[in-house]
Amino acid sequence: MEAIKQTNGSPAAIVSLEIDGVKRIRAVHVEPRQTGLTVIAGRNGQGKTSVLESIMAALGGDSYRQQVNDGTDKGEIRIKLSNGLEVARTIKADGASTLKVKCLDGSRGSQTLLNKFISGFALNVPSFMSASAREKVKALLDVIGFDPQPYEERIKTLEAERLAKGREADRVKGHAAELPFHDGVGVTLASDEEMRQDIARVAEHNARFDRALREVEFAAQERARLAEEAEECRRRIAGARKALDEVEDRQSAAEEREEYCKQQWRRMGDRLSDTEAAERMKAVADRNEKVRANQAKHRAQDDAEALAEEYRELDRKVKGERAALAANLEGVRLPYPGLSVSGNVLQWKGRPFDELSESEKLIIATSISKAVNPDCSFVLVDGLERFDTERLAKFAAWCEKQGMQVIGTRVGTGADNEIIIEDGEVKG
Repeated sequence: MEAIKQTNGSPAAIVSLEIDGVKRIRAVHVEPRQTGLTVIAGRNGQGKTSVLESIMAALGGDSYRQQVNDGTDKGEIRIKLSNGLEVARTIKADGASTLKVKCLDGSRGSQTLLNKFISGFALNVPSFMSASAREKVKALLDVIGFDPQPYEERIKTLEAERLAKGREADRVKGHAAELPFHDGVGVTLASDEEMRQDIARVAEHNARFDRALREVEFAAQERARLAEEAEECRRRIAGARKALDEVEDRQSAAEEREEYCKQQWRRMGDRLSDTEAAERMKAVADRNEKVRANQAKHRAQDDAEALAEEYRELDRKVKGERAALAANLEGVRLPYPGLSVSGNVLQWKGRPFDELSESEKLIIATSISKAVNPDCSFVLVDGLERFDTERLAKFAAWCEKQGMQVIGTRVGTGADNEIIIEDGEVKG
């Protein structure tokens, strides 16, 4: 309310401009158009840009401090604004400056009051046009009051986690690929109980083998002994026929027993040696070692897949945050039809800002300047020689229609409706 009392409440445009002794300017008095385009033209080094820099110094404060003209002790800049403010800034040779602001009600104002009506964006539109893609997006989002920082911070955190998870998954996957794998043994270890049972079976077999061999030896011994008795009986046949018959019967039975034992013994095969038992134990241990290797490979593969899934989940979250950011931006009203933000790129009708023509860039930048501070209806543009006459005329018509005051510089002389600066003064 205090600022409104000190002005007439209308947006600020430059009514008149007087400059003495600032940079290349010796003495310049300009009354620019209130709407539309005012072109300050001239050859290089004559003071065109000094006019814009003087306006910046007068209205923008110490951030735009300028030097005095060579050979002068001080420079002065006086500006009348359409909202009733009168601004006078004196610049000394040592760089110091003083500011006087006269308000509509006769009171005095300060740089703080000027800052309410003067947009730093308006004082230097080309800086926006030449800024990086990220800086352009930030400036635009500041205008519309949308803060993407929470989204960007979450995206940055998720991207860092995703990168770390991807690297870990690749490492574990590579480790799993390097591990050996043995076909035919599976992934189940032989238990201690199975090994004890195998040892017991070997011992039981050997015990049976030894018993069978002892029985064979015993039967052979018995057969030999009975054969001797039979021979003795035959020598005493006269008196021992009955005994001989009995012995022969027992001998026949023993032979049958011997033959039976031999058959049983032959079916058992060879006796297992200690070496063979040890080899069988070693085979079991070797198999278990291969099984352990197979288990390690399966675990590593499972770990790699789990990490890969975590990476994919983080990737989905990053895309989700970006989609949320894009959805919020789509719902925001931007200061010029067709403007949009994709990632960190400002676009117009789907084309990146940096690929637009110079006239398209300037129109968009001017629109953004108006949105930055609606109380400031002018912008300063250096370097209009980039535009041909036709495009400059279209831009001037657009400014007129928008009620914007544009003061710009252009290298050259002789064009219609231009203020020519020559050797620091207005020609003619």
